[in-house]
Amino acid sequence: MRVRAESVNPATVSADVLAVPIYKEDAEFPADLAALDAAAGGVIRGAIDWGEFTIAERYTALIPAGDLPFERVLIVNGMRRGKGPWRARRIASTATRRLQGHGVETLALWLRDGEDTDGFAAAAVGAQQGTFRPFAYYGRTRDTPASLRSVGEVVLVGEGAPSADEMDRAMVLADGVEFGRVLANRASNDLYPERMAEVARELVADGCTVEV
Repeated sequence: MRVRAESVNPATVSADVLAVPIYKEDAEFPADLAALDAAAGGVIRGAIDWGEFTIAERYTALIPAGDLPFERVLIVNGMRRGKGPWRARRIASTATRRLQGHGVETLALWLRDGEDTDGFAAAAVGAQQGTFRPFAYYGRTRDTPASLRSVGEVVLVGEGAPSADEMDRAMVLADGVEFGRVLANRASNDLYPERMAEVARELVADGCTVEV
């Protein structure tokens, strides 16, 4: 997965889908959210008023983008503000997981809770975690190329977006998390102790110090 960060107006990002977190504190839209909704022709407020999305009951709602230059807008339940990197990671993973199996190449995620560099990094990790499929290593008979499609690129949009170097470091962490999850989901008759030792020794090529 490719992840980058930009400090731009979310309505101007080039992407297939724009993900917008909605918080409990957004009963009355703040100015930034109201401006985006107005640019979209009121589709976000309309989805909430119609009951397609509620903070109390729904995690996501995938709705038409109205007048915005996206195929869809994905509303994501952000619960309460002020939860920092932990919430950013959860929002990002929820967004990419919701789009599994869809033909979405690029997702723009608006981080609108004052996220700092750690928040952006956590969102990058979460975005990749959301595309993880525990069954993918061995495969399933019902899998098809269409069902296995995942978001290929995520654009994290928000004030104070970190540098490309910071995002690269975040993706190193994301790759490490995914590596661990792949190992954890392998069968015991496949990843037996001796094979686990071999896998650990292979990390030496990546600059790790390994003791078995």
